[in-house]
Amino acid sequence: MPLMRTFFALDLPAQLKLDIDSWRSKTLPPMPSSVPAANFHITLSFNGKTSEAQLDKLQQGAEAIESPVFQVSLNNMGYFAKPGIAFVGMEETPTKLLALHQKLQQLSQRCGLQVEKQTYCPHVTLFRNAPSLPAPLLEPSFNFNAERFGLYESITRKSGVIYQPIFEWELERSYRPRAI
Repeated sequence: MPLMRTFFALDLPAQLKLDIDSWRSKTLPPMPSSVPAANFHITLSFNGKTSEAQLDKLQQGAEAIESPVFQVSLNNMGYFAKPGIAFVGMEETPTKLLALHQKLQQLSQRCGLQVEKQTYCPHVTLFRNAPSLPAPLLEPSFNFNAERFGLYESITRKSGVIYQPIFEWELERSYRPRAI
């Protein structure tokens, strides 16, 4: 089986994706490099090229990760100049989000994956290959409860990139898996 590109992420509720997309179209100029609303997510750990054996280890390791549910507030606009990414982000990153990110980064490293060593800046990408943007007409103000995280595959097609969920886990689980 060929290697696949994988990452851990928080998916956004469907209505929130629509709300962010609507806000983007009303407050920012149109851009040809808009990220489709269906692809909105917050990356927790980018794994890169992943083998089937590593995928199995990631799944097993993620089963053991627990985190309390936490609230995410997407309340500011940002721009990464070098890759040309415009995004909505957080004025203050929840400590529970940082802890989950760290656990997943460590898991990925234990599975032999090369994780990024840069400062973690959780965000939802709005545009790729974008010039710097003017300030939005209205500041973003979106909130949701993060209740689960997932492992996704990034698939490039002629029509663009899609993010396919592979596995998903509840943050707070009322059950404990046990051996039979």
